[in-house]
Amino acid sequence: MSLVKQVFAVLRQSFRKWTTDYRIWTIFILIFIMINENVRSLASLSEKLGENSTVWIFPFLYSQFHLKLIFTLPLVLLYCNAPFIEQNSLFIISRCGKLKYTISQIFYIVISALFYYIFIFAVSIILSLPYADISNEWGKILNIIAYTDVSLIEGFNFLDSSGMPYYLLFLCQYCLLWLSDLLYMLQI
Repeated sequence: MSLVKQVFAVLRQSFRKWTTDYRIWTIFILIFIMINENVRSLASLSEKLGENSTVWIFPFLYSQFHLKLIFTLPLVLLYCNAPFIEQNSLFIISRCGKLKYTISQIFYIVISALFYYIFIFAVSIILSLPYADISNEWGKILNIIAYTDVSLIEGFNFLDSSGMPYYLLFLCQYCLLWLSDLLYMLQI
């Protein structure tokens, strides 16, 4: 088998384990609960102010220091068994080789981190749809939170929202993906 086929076969086998791994299901449930709490508090603020928000709350979730820590904890739970040696790992290494196994594990970390943040992004949009509008702008609520003291009264500590939503979304996802790769490299 070629290098690429073997790497993707090992990678596919790593992702197949997610269906029976309770750690993964715990991570998804934790993320859903955390995002639901943040979206509900934003929805209550939009009700008080009488304005609809937009669905672009993903960058704002990472602007609070304590939420950065809280959203990073499930990622630590996802990679807590690194270097991913399990019952059948020695068999896989002997069949495909150490280099191909290492390459597949690096791809596993990159793709799983990407999937982790895409899941957070998708859940934040889905949960905010009943309370928010879809537009290319930040919306009045997020601008009010960013530029007035309403954020201090309601407990939101958001950053400046002068950039475009798409740019900040991809910047956040790129930085977080890079951070997860760095964490893996430090474990080797």
